[in-house]
Amino acid sequence: MTAEDHPAEGAAAAAARRRTFAIISHPDAGKSTLTESLALNARAIEEAGHIHGKAGRSATVSDWMGMEKDRGISISSASMQLEHRGTVLNLLDTPGHADFSEDTYRVLAAVDAAVMLIDAAKGLEPQTMKLFNVCRHRGIPIITVINKWDRPGLEALELIDEIREETGLDPTPVTWPVGIAGDFHGYLERRTGGLTLIRATPGGRRSAEEEHLSAEEATPEALGLPELVEAREESELLGASGADHDQETFLAGISTPVFFAAAVRHLGVPRLLDALVELAPSPEPRPDAEGEPRSLDAPFSAFTFKIQSGMDAAHRDRLAFVRVCSGVFRRGMTVTSARTGRPFSMKYAHLAFGRTREVVDVATRATWWASSTPPPCASATRCMRRSRWSTRRCRASRPSTSRSPVRQTWGG
Repeated sequence: MTAEDHPAEGAAAAAARRRTFAIISHPDAGKSTLTESLALNARAIEEAGHIHGKAGRSATVSDWMGMEKDRGISISSASMQLEHRGTVLNLLDTPGHADFSEDTYRVLAAVDAAVMLIDAAKGLEPQTMKLFNVCRHRGIPIITVINKWDRPGLEALELIDEIREETGLDPTPVTWPVGIAGDFHGYLERRTGGLTLIRATPGGRRSAEEEHLSAEEATPEALGLPELVEAREESELLGASGADHDQETFLAGISTPVFFAAAVRHLGVPRLLDALVELAPSPEPRPDAEGEPRSLDAPFSAFTFKIQSGMDAAHRDRLAFVRVCSGVFRRGMTVTSARTGRPFSMKYAHLAFGRTREVVDVATRATWWASSTPPPCASATRCMRRSRWSTRRCRASRPSTSRSPVRQTWGG
């Protein structure tokens, strides 16, 4: 969704429809799997891939590097733009391994919220806590997702206590699981008392089937579900202790809403999508090069939070990932670098979806887009044509020898 979709609306209205967030966690907690499930349930893809893609099953869209596909880990952060309930979700899947944490730190400079993923069997792990501390330092609100609830793990109340003790945040579960870890029947909506029964589809390629019941309809006798009694008792216990979601304390970094899910089978993920629309903050004015908040209605400004090369297998490309902070970007416009004062034309801009890119002419606030630096050739085949000197390449395909700054501010 770009400014062309709503040409008459102002900056504030356009920003209100956007949510920008990163998924953070310890390695192997399920970040890429959750990203794939969010894309599937937002209908951005037709079938979910797997981190170990094999014949007949594609790899996840966020893991595009050959090493990521071979080892089943994320090495570089990937950006994706989804749309759900009329809201644009800008998602960044980040690496979990400490060796690649610098990439995650850069990404966290460009988001308004974070989804902290916790393994139901392992609880909070060291790298998750490191990333959590970065979010706390930058004042980023955190939504917590307890993943892998379809496998044996810790007790739900035990995990809630661990979150409180390790992070200092007040966990406020929005949903509560019916059934212990490894026996996931569904979840209670704690605010309304409603019940959502869930059933995974075979193979995990399609979204899970859900049945929503009101509090009056959801009785243990009618459903033959004795686990529902214990789930309601635990939910009432949380209510008595004041563990109910409060939006103000969440945005202030005092509390964290908690959700239960099993991303590999897409259980509970549609509810998380709704929560991102309802709870995650929309973009707010960010400081400019002088450190002063810049209004969303001000002329175009943006900053580069990540530079990536080698995304196109047929071309030696180099992309700068940019967050639009104010105004409207239009392809071909001339901008000025706040660091060097040098003007230049922004002719090549793309919306990124994992490895794939789409040319964009207009973009508004908090839109991820990648600018080719320098612009690519019209033909990769002709560009990479060999001569008697195998190292001879055109300027566009030649890798840069200069180190570009991580943060580069542009203004219109």
